[in-house]
Amino acid sequence: MASPFVNSRAKGIDVYKLTVSGGNQELDGQVLRMKANKIGVYGGGDKFMMVKVYPASSSKPGCSTLHTYPIGIVDHAVAINGTSAFRDFVDVTQPAGLSASNSMTNWNSFKMADNLLKLDMGGKWVAFPDGNGGYNVKWFDGQSFVTQDYIPISIKYTKVKN
Repeated sequence: MASPFVNSRAKGIDVYKLTVSGGNQELDGQVLRMKANKIGVYGGGDKFMMVKVYPASSSKPGCSTLHTYPIGIVDHAVAINGTSAFRDFVDVTQPAGLSASNSMTNWNSFKMADNLLKLDMGGKWVAFPDGNGGYNVKWFDGQSFVTQDYIPISIKYTKVKN
């Protein structure tokens, strides 16, 4: 059971679930879930936790950070991580502790508009088959030359009760 302090922090915030829009029939409408710290579409029903987020202010003008819900003692947020053309969509702990020079992890550049989640940088969301019947969601920078074994998607956010 969460502490009264943690529960009191959750009052009055807007919480959203994230789902895939487009891609293909298998992906469209699927809820994003966490498998370890990776975010994607994974089978197994409730075996993997549904990603729920709430926006908070960012140091980047016009952007938000997206912290995971329920709120716990340790702060969690979603981020993109990596240095290559395809950056993983992940859950990070204690994001405020990440150094500004950490170019591998970006957690403060999310834009929420028209029920679509985007990043304040060039690129697009894509899904990669994970080899186990699921899909890992990544951010493709659109700059690198790669073979197209990914599926372009959009990520929708929908308000839920908290």
